[in-house]
Amino acid sequence: MSNDISNQITQTVTKYLLELSQLETTSTGRDIFMKIKECVDRKGIAWEKINSVCTDGAPAMTGKINGCVALLKQFLGRELFSYHCIIHQEALCAKDMKFNDVIDPVVRCINYIRAKALHRRQFRVLFEEEINEFGELHLYCAVRWLSKGEMLKHFFLLRREVLQFLVEKQAMPDERDLLESESWLCDLAFLIDITQHLNILNWKLQGKDCSLPIMFNLVYGFKAKLSLFFDKFD
Repeated sequence: MSNDISNQITQTVTKYLLELSQLETTSTGRDIFMKIKECVDRKGIAWEKINSVCTDGAPAMTGKINGCVALLKQFLGRELFSYHCIIHQEALCAKDMKFNDVIDPVVRCINYIRAKALHRRQFRVLFEEEINEFGELHLYCAVRWLSKGEMLKHFFLLRREVLQFLVEKQAMPDERDLLESESWLCDLAFLIDITQHLNILNWKLQGKDCSLPIMFNLVYGFKAKLSLFFDKFD
């Protein structure tokens, strides 16, 4: 039996950034629609070639009457395929993880060390060798949710140094107790692992030539991986 496959169909995904447009004042669905219309007309793109639109699920985009997608359909006089961005959905799921009992103490410790210039200098002088090896503590930005994984990882690598610094300063007794708690450190380690996996998934979803079927396969593969993780806990 031959393993040759004849009549193979190859498909190339081409991506172009058409334009970046700024919304000067309001950001309603009509404002966004007008920006899109001006851009398409200015670039001379045929409207009949536009078949789908991807949004972040915001009301200004998906509103049934005055949303940008609804206005596009009215303007074209036909239906459009409308998708919710897979990367945005994955980001929302990641942000919905409730580990405040782990993240909040970490953020407080980091802010105590990094918010004051004196504390930061003292920490760097005391633990220069460890910082050179593992890197500095990272500040957490809630908007850039991918930074959560890096922030937690660097904190975990420097957890002993952070505890020693807090002990010397006789500061944050509750956080010091947590840093000496094995169960809390296990929760921290688990959160680091899962955020790293989520970060890897996000990077893959933004990869080159990443078409919609590939994205779906990546997401379903990640769900299967989560099931395996869950089975191991059982």
